[in-house]
Amino acid sequence: MPVAVSAPFDNAKPAAPPSQKLISSLETTPQNIDFIRKITLLSEDRAFCARRSASIDLLIFGIPVIDAHLGGGLSPCALHEFAARPGDSEHLACTTRLLVTLLAINRHLRGPVLWACSRADLYPPGLAIAGFDPARLIVAEMADAHIPAVMEEALRHRGLAAVIGETRRNPGLTLSRRLHLAAQTAGRPALLLRRFGTDDTPSAATTRWRIGPAVSPPPSDRLAALWLDPPRLHLDLIRCRGGMPASWTLTCHDDIPHPLSVAAPLADRPPAPRPATQFRRLA
Repeated sequence: MPVAVSAPFDNAKPAAPPSQKLISSLETTPQNIDFIRKITLLSEDRAFCARRSASIDLLIFGIPVIDAHLGGGLSPCALHEFAARPGDSEHLACTTRLLVTLLAINRHLRGPVLWACSRADLYPPGLAIAGFDPARLIVAEMADAHIPAVMEEALRHRGLAAVIGETRRNPGLTLSRRLHLAAQTAGRPALLLRRFGTDDTPSAATTRWRIGPAVSPPPSDRLAALWLDPPRLHLDLIRCRGGMPASWTLTCHDDIPHPLSVAAPLADRPPAPRPATQFRRLA
C-alpha cells in the first residue's frame, strides 16, 4: 500500500498569512490599492497594540493574595468596572478611596488622570491622604449620558496616564465594548466608577468589582475607644475574564508604601454586654 511522505519541515516554506494571499491575488487598480493600504495599516495597528500591551506593567493592588488571584494584577489595556454597593454616600467614598489608592500604588502610571463625572465632589485633601497627588487630576464635569463618549475620546490622547468615568448607570454592552477596544488601542486603563451597583446589565469590562464599607473590630480597652480604628473595605470580585470571583476585606492605612492590607479574620467572641442604664423603659 503506497504511503504518502511529506517533505521535511526544514525545507518547507512558511505559509503566507491570509491577508498576504488576498493582496497577491488582487489587481493593481485604484480601489484595490486603497484596500491594500487599509489592510496594511490594520495589521500594523494590531502589532503595535500587542507590543505595547506586552511592555506595560500590570496594575497591582500591592497585596500578594489579590495579585496572585488576578494572575499578577489587572490588565493595563482594558476596561475595569468598580461599583459602589447600594446605600448612602459612604459606599461611594469607599469605592473612590480604593480607585485612587490603586492609581497611587502603580508608580508607572505617570502623567495626568482624567476624571469625567456628572458632579465634581472630589475632596483634594482626601486624595492626598490616599497617596494620589491632586495636581495630576483633571476633572471634567458633564451630563451623565456624555461620559462614555468623553472617555472614548480621552483615551486617544497619549498624554493621559488613565481615564476614569464616574456614572450613575451602566453604559451597556455596546458602549462598554467600545471603551474596552479604545483602552486596548491606547495602551492605557479605562476605569469605570459606578455610583450605585444595583444594575446587572451586561458589560464588556474585563473585571467587575463591588466595594462597600466593612465593620472594624471592637476596641480592646477603654483607652483605644478614644480614637477610630483604620477604615475597612469589603471588596468583591464579581466577574473576572479568565478567572474566578472572590471576596476580601481590606484595611486602609495612612502610610504610603503599604496603604492597603488584608484584614485579619474576626475571632469568635460573645457580644459586648450593654449597660443597664443605656436604654430605659418609659413608664
